[in-house]
Amino acid sequence: MPEAALLPNQKIGEEPLTFFEAAKRLGIGVFTSAPLLEGELLRHAIELGIPLRSRAPQLLQLARSAPTIAALVVIKTREHVEENLELARVEPLSSVEFRDILGRLA
Repeated sequence: MPEAALLPNQKIGEEPLTFFEAAKRLGIGVFTSAPLLEGELLRHAIELGIPLRSRAPQLLQLARSAPTIAALVVIKTREHVEENLELARVEPLSSVEFRDILGRLA
C-alpha cells in the first residue's frame, strides 16, 4: 500500500506528513504485514534488477526497504524460506529508489 510512504495524510501541528514520516517524527516503530498484498503485488510488472531466482523475494525487497522495523511474512515451505534468505545478501533499496518504485504502483 504505497499511500503510507507517498500520501501526506497525517498532520503533526499543521505540517502534512506521510504515515511513515509522522511515525518517525513521533518515535513510533512500524511493522508491516502482508507485504505482497496477499499475492496481489505479484501481478504487477515491477523490475528491480535484483538477481534472485523468483518474483516473490524481489518484491519482498520493497517491503524490507520501507522505513519500518520489520515486514511480517508468512512462509509456508522450506524452499520459500531459502529463496527469501537470499535477500540477506542484497542491500535494501535507497529511500529514493523505494519512493520511485512505489510511485509507479500508485
